Amino acid sequence: MITAIILDTDTTKECIANLISNYFESQIKLYEVATTVLCGVELIKTNNPDIVFLNADLEEESNCFLNDYFKDTLDFEIVIMANSKRHAFNAIKRNAFDYLIKPINKIDILSIVKKYERKLSEKQIGTTHHFPVYPKILPKIPLATSNGIKYIEEFIFLYAKADGAYCEVYTIDCKKITLSKTLKEFEALASRNNFYRSHKSYLINLAHVCELVENDGIIILKNNQKIPLSKSRKEVFLSRMANNSIQI
Repeated sequence: MITAIILDTDTTKECIANLISNYFESQIKLYEVATTVLCGVELIKTNNPDIVFLNADLEEESNCFLNDYFKDTLDFEIVIMANSKRHAFNAIKRNAFDYLIKPINKIDILSIVKKYERKLSEKQIGTTHHFPVYPKILPKIPLATSNGIKYIEEFIFLYAKADGAYCEVYTIDCKKITLSKTLKEFEALASRNNFYRSHKSYLINLAHVCELVENDGIIILKNNQKIPLSKSRKEVFLSRMANNSIQI
């Protein structure tokens, strides 16, 4: 079972506690809820949790960064809860395990559970087979531009949009990269990633899907970007998303 602590001051702490209680009681044991970084440090030392859900604003307001208190002894994962994608990207740069954009729902929590379980599984495989330990390198996507090749981490890719013989890539840190490839060519390049061609003009990162408005055929991403979903692609989209969803 995954153990967790929530470090937050607003209503998000009650939201996450309720989600865990209602949907993840058999997967997550919630120890405590702290409202200051210093209190959270003490709770972490006492309970040794697997995951700490941390409000990004709390760290910035107090100028007390959780990583600084543990440094080389940090043996838990930090999940940043942010109000905007700017805060989220700053969190990722501080080596957070993952981020959640408020308001947070059960699918968000499930994604954290799945990701943590994958990490444990990979760690177990490495231990069992005595694989050498190498520095962690995040998956990168090569993007061919007019100036050469840009490499971006898979997790910051939001979506790509067709633009004639080119396509535009949008990232969570509000950047647009114009590629010297068509969307179809980029889709082939990105086929090994968790991406999906939702429409003839759009390719999305399924990890950033927040909502489906079925009547309108619209997918909403974590940054509130609305992406069209073709009727002919809806069934496959739902099937892909079901693999990372829970039944209610």
